[in-house]
Amino acid sequence: MNINPEFNPEEVPSAVGAMQVSMQWIWQNFIEPRKHELDGDDADMLAMVGSVFLDIAKDAEAYQKAQSEKFIESPYSRN
Repeated sequence: MNINPEFNPEEVPSAVGAMQVSMQWIWQNFIEPRKHELDGDDADMLAMVGSVFLDIAKDAEAYQKAQSEKFIESPYSRN
């Protein structure tokens, strides 16, 4: 049941955009309030996790684009 009268199923947010909004919310609500408790290792791990999430979002966006364009397999791809 969709209760949003302005909902448009064709307006799908990008994976990268959704990831950025999510990471911003996590930063503001969990990391920023505790930043005085974090050490260098924690900062390194946060940077690594953020870059992994960004890579995953980019891959998801590329997959979604390929699926939406009805990817046609090349006859040369089965050598």
